[in-house]
Amino acid sequence: MAKEKPITIDGVTITHTVTAGQTIANIRDALISTINASADASAKAAASAGDGDGALILTAASAGTGFT
Repeated sequence: MAKEKPITIDGVTITHTVTAGQTIANIRDALISTINASADASAKAAASAGDGDGALILTAASAGTGFT
């Protein structure tokens, strides 16, 4: 059964549908790709992999500009 995993960055929601067999690293990598490919989300922050399988790092697109 597929299950959606959303992440919202400063009002912009990105969703990945998790399917059977995906690891936490697969899910993280899909979210990173989707965030960075989205004009709206990437205008707020850049996504990258952190330490560990599921760690996701968000870096503000403009230094000193926060996001929620």
